[in-house]
Amino acid sequence: MPDFVDVPLPAGGAQASPEGNVRGRRATLFAIGTGLALPMLARAASGPRLAEDPFTLGVASGYPHPGGMVLWTRLAPRPVEPGGGMPAQGVPVEYTVAEDDAMRRVVARGTVTARPENAHAVHAEPDGLAAGRWYWYRFTAGGWASPIGRTRTAPPAEAAAAGLSLDLAIASCQQYEAGYYAAYRRIAADAPDLVVHLGDYIYEGGAGPSAVRRIPEPVPMTLDEYRVRHARYRLDPDLQRAHAACPWLLTWDDHEVENDYAASRSQNDDPPGWFMERRAAAYRAYYEHMPMPRRMLPMGPYMRLHTEVWHGRLARFFMLDGRQYRTPQACTPPGRGGGVPTDPGRCAELHDTARTFLGQQQRDWLFARLPVRPEAQWNVLCQQTLMQPAGLTWQGLPWVHTDGWDGYPVERARLLAALADARVANPVVLGGDVHAFYACALKQDNADPNSPVVASEFVCGAVTSPLPSARYVQRVAEVHPAVRYTHTDKRGYLRMRISATRLNAEVMGVTDVRRADSPVEVLARLEVATGRPGPVVV
Repeated sequence: MPDFVDVPLPAGGAQASPEGNVRGRRATLFAIGTGLALPMLARAASGPRLAEDPFTLGVASGYPHPGGMVLWTRLAPRPVEPGGGMPAQGVPVEYTVAEDDAMRRVVARGTVTARPENAHAVHAEPDGLAAGRWYWYRFTAGGWASPIGRTRTAPPAEAAAAGLSLDLAIASCQQYEAGYYAAYRRIAADAPDLVVHLGDYIYEGGAGPSAVRRIPEPVPMTLDEYRVRHARYRLDPDLQRAHAACPWLLTWDDHEVENDYAASRSQNDDPPGWFMERRAAAYRAYYEHMPMPRRMLPMGPYMRLHTEVWHGRLARFFMLDGRQYRTPQACTPPGRGGGVPTDPGRCAELHDTARTFLGQQQRDWLFARLPVRPEAQWNVLCQQTLMQPAGLTWQGLPWVHTDGWDGYPVERARLLAALADARVANPVVLGGDVHAFYACALKQDNADPNSPVVASEFVCGAVTSPLPSARYVQRVAEVHPAVRYTHTDKRGYLRMRISATRLNAEVMGVTDVRRADSPVEVLARLEVATGRPGPVVV
């Protein structure tokens, strides 16, 4: 069972947090994510010499387990050109893992081939490393060396919760054109143990007249076009720094393919066969640009993302996919797909018990894994969007928006009941998508004020994407007492620390997404105590 743990870093020249709470283990701001290749310092794998630096997209790691993790890079001297500027042949790439940031105490080395059919992306999976410690890594190819990244292994699976802690950054919704990635600059300085990304890593569409920076390419439809779109995002230096700072776990939402798509149905209700070819291209490009294990390699338009990742006995993460398997949104007008606002009393389709958000196979897998014992102290469901009911009234009638969990009330009720029935310890739901911060106490029956709270929910705001209606979010909080906190004025991310006795969350707000160097401040602090579900503002 894959996991991760807290190990001090060597001292260095850290950038201090304005709040003064950056611990000593965050104290090394190493040469990562700069986009600059180093002179060749290690032996080069045999293969063609490359005239230009191929490591323009940086390095990344993800999905740590006690003996290793996934290490990623992509060779692309000219990444926004089809083919990335690489020759149409395989190129050997050597990876090196060391115990120190100077790469002197090498503990693992291997060679993988970057192939043109995979956009010369590399997914290396070293194993046999020591559990529960930090490592540094680098790639070499064609006479060039990549930036150095930092990663870590998980602690032993049997490690007791009392001896562990975990620092997280939680992010989603990072439309490139809508702003700069000051949030990722701060995440890299925070140097967390893990980043959890909850979807909308890329946007297929543009930001319109409000764009802060521009992407010149059209809306992607083909594999080459999705590769270029990912490369545009990956060229951002702050995003590279955050990827190189620690391992990531990821799931997607809609914009990695198309806004509001559901299974084989597009927002424009395109022919399913055509849309599934587009989905296959998008899924392929997504895998090629993420530090994901080979077992997640897509097969045409299908890619299994859902998995569980353990942090000893402290925390278990369920990475869930709310797009690929869901029933299309209910009560859409003829000739279109996607979400719509609707009156739940007049949309019988909403209440059809056959409708699903997760898909039967993924749901069955999740429900079978929830009661596994011995269990983790905290059980974290990482999914796309707000689970708390948010329905309001409009012109005197109740209405909900059908793209979120409000559009799948039967599935939501099943999931909350499963958490209660399995007596899952300290369940926490993480979400994104809605571009606002929420902290909620999830009840089995939101309409019953006496219904027990079964889980805590935290929804991160957008890294850059447009802010929602403040009045709408305020009204949701007024109508639903289970909503303990909201914020709509700033973009940002969530910073979270999990220990054996409590979960502490900080809402991190970016002052101005039009500035790459924007300050980032703590907007609120929340806490969940073990055995007492429901966030509390502290």
